[in-house]
Amino acid sequence: MLFSEYDIRGIWQKEINKDFALKLGKVLVAFSRKKQPRILINFDTRSSSPILARYLIRGVSQVKGKAILGGKVSTPFHYFLTKKIKPDLSVMITASHNPPQWNGFKLFNKRGEVIYKENGLKKIQELLNSLKENHQSKKKKFSLEKINLKEWQKKYFQYLEKESPLKKDFWQKNKFVFDFSNGGSSLVIGRFLKKSKIKGFLFLNKKIDAFFRKHPSNPLLKESQKQIKRKILEEKAIAGAIFDGDGDRVVFFNQKGEIIPAIVIAKLLIENYFPRSKRIVSDVLSGLSFKNFLQEKKIKIIYSKVGTPYIYFSLKKKKTKFGFESSGHFYYASFWNYDNADLTLLKILNLISSQPKKWQENCLLQRNFLPREEINFDREKYRNYQKIKERIKKRFSREKGKFDCLDGLSFFAENYWFNLRKSKTTPILRLNVEANSEKELKKIKKELISLIER
Repeated sequence: MLFSEYDIRGIWQKEINKDFALKLGKVLVAFSRKKQPRILINFDTRSSSPILARYLIRGVSQVKGKAILGGKVSTPFHYFLTKKIKPDLSVMITASHNPPQWNGFKLFNKRGEVIYKENGLKKIQELLNSLKENHQSKKKKFSLEKINLKEWQKKYFQYLEKESPLKKDFWQKNKFVFDFSNGGSSLVIGRFLKKSKIKGFLFLNKKIDAFFRKHPSNPLLKESQKQIKRKILEEKAIAGAIFDGDGDRVVFFNQKGEIIPAIVIAKLLIENYFPRSKRIVSDVLSGLSFKNFLQEKKIKIIYSKVGTPYIYFSLKKKKTKFGFESSGHFYYASFWNYDNADLTLLKILNLISSQPKKWQENCLLQRNFLPREEINFDREKYRNYQKIKERIKKRFSREKGKFDCLDGLSFFAENYWFNLRKSKTTPILRLNVEANSEKELKKIKKELISLIER
């Protein structure tokens, strides 16, 4: 897959290898347009990540760039380091929630902004394609600066404590289950929580595993949720949360072990932390329930494409305090407009401890949101996306409602909503459908699947 709209991602030793990392290092120096740019490099817990980091550093050094090595971290911690250290460029080596055989690169400019297709990623791709084949060098020594991760972690913990201090007394008597997916969140927020020595905090999959053998690193997969659901019920916990592989996404569960949709978490965060907001940023997948909720609150919804750069720049340009993606990313102006799963977790923990009864009322399944379903279609349908989209537009143009093509194809009717779009991280076609009843949902879903499968 390699270059997507906002990152580089592919299969290790097939699309991404040592040679690719070496060339990328050289290209980043050229892209920076500085004689000796400082480039910060961090990586996730995959077995290929430190190898890619080593060759990326070598590539940077061979063309007189200065590499700054952090190490194995979560993505929110990488954001923090990027904004505090202020390098000319920074790189987070990760494939996020993709399977362990994948890896990739998230790139950031001197302002700490993610580099995507509209502000430099296309140029980087062009530079890579034009790089001469004789790029290898016999030079063995390279310029490398190492930062003290422990010291920086202390500063990050201080930031979290200041932003959302834990109410420890409540959690000494009540239980919450954390599943770190054997990934990067264990190294950062996992240590922060363990340091608190709270009896009610129960940990799953805290040990790093580069192959995610306990369950996939995508928290939205049913296979990934089995352990935490079982643990919540066994321990009679009040709630639980799973992080994804690189720790920038968090998915919550109620006391029955049922998943809490991101729109419900966003609703709770808005009501309790951003009640006076005039504008909220959401991806196009937030749907009808969330739109109706904001209309009741007289808050304007600013729709964005799915993906970090789109939400990030929407927050920044519109000067909005909060935004979210339906997959479990939550963005804060107080965190330089980036998503932070660690901060979201602490805010929810404090919300539960201050309003436990209200939490339970809000987070029981089928409360406060309409019936909804996501269906994924394979590569063949992905390739035929344009034809499928035209069939759907032709059929639903006869219905009373409004189309939107900001990201994929959305249709808002009075009693239902749907969105069909290409995934930006994997070659699949995604359909999201929401309706005011299970009967209506079943009807619309059946018709849409028929149009897609034709």
